[in-house]
Amino acid sequence: MADATEMLRGEVAIVTGGGRGVGAAVARALAAAGASVTVAARTQAEVEAVAAELGHRSLAVTADVTDAAAVERLVTETTRALGAPTLLVNNAGVWRHVGPLAEADPDAWWADVEVTLRGAFLCTRAVLPAMLAAGRGRIVNVASYAAVRAAPHASGYASGKAALLRVTDSLAAELEGTGVTCLAVTPGFVRTDLVEAVARSPEAQRYLPELAARTDALPPERLGELVVAVAEGRLDALAGRLVHVLDDLDVLLSQVDAILAEDLYTLRLRAR
Repeated sequence: MADATEMLRGEVAIVTGGGRGVGAAVARALAAAGASVTVAARTQAEVEAVAAELGHRSLAVTADVTDAAAVERLVTETTRALGAPTLLVNNAGVWRHVGPLAEADPDAWWADVEVTLRGAFLCTRAVLPAMLAAGRGRIVNVASYAAVRAAPHASGYASGKAALLRVTDSLAAELEGTGVTCLAVTPGFVRTDLVEAVARSPEAQRYLPELAARTDALPPERLGELVVAVAEGRLDALAGRLVHVLDDLDVLLSQVDAILAEDLYTLRLRAR
């Protein structure tokens, strides 16, 4: 059996939103499994700190994923330093609007959609040509339960994540037979710095008081473990679907035929 640190040797990953929280946990897990990893985010000090942890087969790139030129530079620098990306983890996101839609600041509400959706689109578009030419690659979109459940007072954030699911299954259908796959994952509720900042805001204290009170947080490392399983190819049969960190992967894979036969409008997650 291969050493766990060698399982992803030869894989080149880009993790957006990788400077902290679940993105940093994913970057660490991929590096620990042997992948070369580019850590990308808007804050230079954060991406450099995470990349420094990962060792010599890593790269820190400061990039705004909503900027097409910055995304092209991200992929170019990764290819030059580490090789052509074989894995993209679209994790970048923000949560700026909390409260009724009728009272939303248009720029804040749209940013919640744009960073998630435009960011994933631009990054995916940038890595796909090389993946398709090589006949291999995996794209992982980090979604949320907010994508499949009503999310009052977080409609911008939820809309971006819901749209990301439609991109996921649409792209997966386009990629059939190419050797490139795309699926979505969700880390569950994680107390990231972003969530903590939102929870402390006056808006959340008024409209989402339950956020600060939740006691069911999951460790971000669970998402790292799940993304490693995706990178290993274990979940290729579930392309286009949404997988939760608490899903039993062996059970899911034993039910692939039934899952893929489900109506497209049914939820992709097991009831919890």
